Amino acid sequence: MCVITGGCLMRVYTPNLLCFCPCCVVLGFSDSLNGEVKPRILLMGLRRSGKSSIQKVVFHKMSPNETLFLESTNKICREDVSSSSFVSFQIWDFPGQIDFFDPTFDYEMIFRGTGALIFVIDSQDDYVEALSRLHLTVTRAYKVNPDINFEVFIHKVDGLSDDHKIEKQRDIHKRANDDLADAGLEQIHLSFYLTSIYDHSIFEAFSKVVQKLIPQLPTLENLLNIFISVSNPSAVAHSQADTGTWRMCLAGLLTLLCATDNC
Repeated sequence: MCVITGGCLMRVYTPNLLCFCPCCVVLGFSDSLNGEVKPRILLMGLRRSGKSSIQKVVFHKMSPNETLFLESTNKICREDVSSSSFVSFQIWDFPGQIDFFDPTFDYEMIFRGTGALIFVIDSQDDYVEALSRLHLTVTRAYKVNPDINFEVFIHKVDGLSDDHKIEKQRDIHKRANDDLADAGLEQIHLSFYLTSIYDHSIFEAFSKVVQKLIPQLPTLENLLNIFISVSNPSAVAHSQADTGTWRMCLAGLLTLLCATDNC
């Protein structure tokens, strides 16, 4: 049973959360056998910002305290994540010291196939350099692929008071967007999340990032919302119309699930 959703996504409808518990997620390190191109999520940020810890806690059920002993990432680490036909993507964890100007770094190839770019900022550190790297990363990526979703995790907020969290988020939000405006790139949208591996915030943030990469999500949410609204037993019993709608939505959901899972 997942501690976040109380069960698998296919069994329990939680509109704002996808399940990343080990019982629902199958992890691997190779491309899909059928050659399917999966959405790619890049995990980027400065060294020691918490990128690898996030990956280990969310997808490997590692205890947050165990992440204190993780070594710094010194190469790009790729991992396949799959829980169903709806949730299937790749995570690329980048070392913080990566140099975009290094001729051996083919950033165009990497950004071209990317669905989301998560930039992790350590909220408990001086983030001037992090904001500079964020701006460089986002502008480079946007020129190659303007369809990328840019996500900023303001991380390690567990040691901050609520007021301090809001202040940090407001400051980082303003500085990052001001930098884009000064560069004439106001059209780039950045989404910001306050995260910590010591509570559910990191799971919720990652869930929202992944949801944006699911093309069937709007249709599925609409069907589930209608299904729930007409699932009141007393309402169904007293309304022929509600019964018909209930059956239609159920048939639609089953058809959609079977089509995507090839059942």
